[in-house]
Amino acid sequence: MGIAIAVVAFVGCFCLMSSLPTSDRSIILYIDEDDTADSVYHKLEPQSKPFSFKVLKTLLESKDFGRSVHPGRYEIKPNEMVMFAFNKILKGRQTSVLTTIPTSRTLEQFAKRISVLLDIDKDELYQKLTN
Repeated sequence: MGIAIAVVAFVGCFCLMSSLPTSDRSIILYIDEDDTADSVYHKLEPQSKPFSFKVLKTLLESKDFGRSVHPGRYEIKPNEMVMFAFNKILKGRQTSVLTTIPTSRTLEQFAKRISVLLDIDKDELYQKLTN
């Protein structure tokens, strides 16, 4: 009985401690407001190791992930364990996005620079800034 418990504990630790990404690059996961659990799985699967993905999917399904999908940007680092990726996605711990706002002398210059960075219409942004 003791050996069976030790084997189960070892397998459980192995599952939770395995890394998720297939390469040495981070996975950037964007979850939109209209995404469901299935669409999140679809985005993650091609970039994940098959075994680690199945463990993560099983963990998320056990916590009813479909009801609590948190939109945002999540970065899963190359050596990040499944357990940490699970907690990050389930609890909505998003990765911050660094935005540098350039110095500008006028609102028109500011709107022009920001519109290039964010890929939005310059005139529309300027109108919103002035109203």
